[in-house]
Amino acid sequence: MSISGGLPQQFNRAIDLSALAAKKTPPIDSVSAGGSARRDVDENSLVKEIIPGSKQVPVILVVWSPRSEESQLLVRALEALHRKHNEASQRWSLAVLNADAQPEVAQALRVATIPTVMAIIAEQVAPLFDSMIPADQLEVVLNKVVELAAEQGVTGISNGLPNEQVIPDDPDLVIADQALEDGDFQSAIT
Repeated sequence: MSISGGLPQQFNRAIDLSALAAKKTPPIDSVSAGGSARRDVDENSLVKEIIPGSKQVPVILVVWSPRSEESQLLVRALEALHRKHNEASQRWSLAVLNADAQPEVAQALRVATIPTVMAIIAEQVAPLFDSMIPADQLEVVLNKVVELAAEQGVTGISNGLPNEQVIPDDPDLVIADQALEDGDFQSAIT
């Protein structure tokens, strides 16, 4: 049985989720200058962006509740570690799912305790832990996730940009863009 959007009921058993992913893999949002270290997700973004994006960079998914102080502390600790570990290049991505706002997704993930932390690597989910752990142990777990991801060919993205080929700009589009900037709308559309 699955919920709308296609999340399987046994989502947390390190199963292959590639069937849920769209063919084209969009990049996962990364930390922007002065921005948040985390990506708040819902069912749609989890299925269409986070899971497929886990083929590029491992994802740490925290299922949390704003009503739980432990959840809030864990999310803050992971945000701080994310900023620390991902300063030069993105080694892992942080996604958070509010179980209060997305109870069906939390149920599909078989979350029994809040907070629950999972790793998503190459579209496979593996449960990590379900309570606050000391920061030094958190770093050990995160480093192991990154190591495991690298063994599976998921090496992350560098400088917040996806690992993809740089495609040169289409010369016609460059001319059209310049025409738009110059206010020559007729030339821009032809």
